[in-house]
Amino acid sequence: MYLNHYSLGNTYINPRGGNVRTGTDNPGSWKLAINGKIIAKEIVVETGWSDFVFYTDYKLPSHL
Repeated sequence: MYLNHYSLGNTYINPRGGNVRTGTDNPGSWKLAINGKIIAKEIVVETGWSDFVFYTDYKLPSHL
């Protein structure tokens, strides 16, 4: 599905794969590809990485 935003570029939503792109014709393998600025009230990033090491109560292990 194409959404035309006049001079701001096109948005394409792939109904089969769920990919969304705006302002670009080459999103690669990304689920969301934006070529331009975005604004948001809140963004939540879930990576499964070890972010707990940044908590204030995290105790670094000794290297000794």
